[in-house]
Amino acid sequence: MRFKTRALAKAMMKFRAPDGLSYEERVRRKIRRAPGNSSGDFDEFTCAWNSMSGPKLTAGLLRRLTENADSGAASEQALLYRSMLEKEPAIAAHLQTRILSVLSCDWSLQGDDPAKVHELTGILEQAGIHRLLRHLLDALAFGYSGAAIIWEEGGKGIQTFRKIHTPNWAFDRAGNPALIPLDGQPRPLSEYHPNQFVLHTHKLQSGPCQSGGLLRPLLWLYFFKHYAMRDRARYLEKFGIPFLIAKIREDDFENESVRASILSSLTRVGSDGAGVITEGSELQVLSPAGGSTDYQNWMNYIDKLFALLILGQTASSADASGFSRGQIQENVRRDILEADCRTLQRVINTQLIKPWTRYNCGEVAPPQLVIDCAAPEDSLQNANVIKVLHDAGWRADQEEICKKFSMKLTPIQNDAPAVPLDAAAPPAQNATEDSARTLNLKQKYDAMGVAIGAGLLTATPEIEAQTRSELGLPAMSPEVKKAWEATGGIRQPITLKSAESEAVNDALNVDDGKPQVQAMGAEDPEDSPVEKWLGPVARKIDALTAEDLSGDEFRKNLTSLANDAGFGDSGDFEDLLQNIICAGITAGYEKNRRKRR
Repeated sequence: MRFKTRALAKAMMKFRAPDGLSYEERVRRKIRRAPGNSSGDFDEFTCAWNSMSGPKLTAGLLRRLTENADSGAASEQALLYRSMLEKEPAIAAHLQTRILSVLSCDWSLQGDDPAKVHELTGILEQAGIHRLLRHLLDALAFGYSGAAIIWEEGGKGIQTFRKIHTPNWAFDRAGNPALIPLDGQPRPLSEYHPNQFVLHTHKLQSGPCQSGGLLRPLLWLYFFKHYAMRDRARYLEKFGIPFLIAKIREDDFENESVRASILSSLTRVGSDGAGVITEGSELQVLSPAGGSTDYQNWMNYIDKLFALLILGQTASSADASGFSRGQIQENVRRDILEADCRTLQRVINTQLIKPWTRYNCGEVAPPQLVIDCAAPEDSLQNANVIKVLHDAGWRADQEEICKKFSMKLTPIQNDAPAVPLDAAAPPAQNATEDSARTLNLKQKYDAMGVAIGAGLLTATPEIEAQTRSELGLPAMSPEVKKAWEATGGIRQPITLKSAESEAVNDALNVDDGKPQVQAMGAEDPEDSPVEKWLGPVARKIDALTAEDLSGDEFRKNLTSLANDAGFGDSGDFEDLLQNIICAGITAGYEKNRRKRR
């Protein structure tokens, strides 16, 4: 049993190095000696010497290819992927959009030594880093993609990158890679230098990379759409073309030569638009059945699933008006784009930049490749923010503004005398600013009134002076100051004749000659609020008591008077009563306030 287990484990890890290290463990080893293979050593791995053009696409074939890929033989699956990209434009377009969204991002090297950063940047650009990044991004579709690094002697530089053809990769069940040469015998990467290759993998889920590409879950959808397209073509061929029916005489129909001639003429009508038939024959065009949208709906549904899996959303590159950086990146979900960029830059940093740094600089912190995948900033929005801050009294640094907008900006030099902002503003702008200022003052004094009424804020001469200044009112006169001393700042309604109002009149020595309203009436009793309200009823009662009536008649007339009401207007009395109550509350509040002092 133990022997069988060891044999199974050896078969599962057949591409592992003799020392027992996996491919990832060998890449992490700190080896100071650079690889010495030349570019010609990888010629047989960079060409497409195998193809998959023979077998017909069936459900059994798909099942066999996926099972072989899971066991490590992923060549035929990769060939099927390439066939899918050639025959299915929707998948190819969506993958191109996702790949271009990464390639459209700017990249740069960041490190502590600017000289080394500049040197390495030149080496990578000369070796073809852009082509390498494009090739490595094929891992999104296939699950893996790699290239051989052709180092200069001693690892001082990089000559070029040899892109390995995707079907020429093989894996064991543990994920250790190998290359398939022309003789078909896999050659494990453990036979090469650990830093000879750069291998990028993509996994939709944990497991072997050959089953983690985006095209793996699309295989069956592609298969179903492929057969739907075939059935759709047959349907259109049978029911989409109009039929021509010729009605001829029975004698002509029995004559084979005439009938053949008419059929030949009908055939020419379909292609040439002209034909000859016998006299008396009638032509009838039968419209196609058509009208069925099931096939088209099914294909549209599959296309939406293609977009959802590859782009993370149902929008496609066809929805954009162009292929600028911002428009391309809008079609790929932001979190997917950032994940693709981080994964790619991690591969370059660990498998390419770190070995170069160790060969040339020793064990120091290597530079880092950084891909800027941040969303493009809205310049108009930034300009509005700067304007708002300027209006609020803040001034932005000119150098920061130039950096923000990526352009050199200089202030406008105006030789004309400076004009105040309020005077230079257009009338409409001044009106808007005045309206806003009035609204702010109203809100401020509404809140101040509530605070004073609730006892949270005490009215003072300083507050009144500030209020007069903000509202453009005259300054406090001596009479107003005397009123403050007499009332403590408490103002009463002008209709009241309270102790506070008398104190103000006495302090100011005011006699405006206007009649003052008494507590429960006016100087003329007939004009008092009580008289206006209860006077009519009182006079009717007086008249009723003056008559010589029996008890029953008096009771009857009094009941009639009560039912008829006859009261006068009570509005003045209600206003007077309300003022008296307010005056009492105010006087009590002022009395308590003086006691607390």
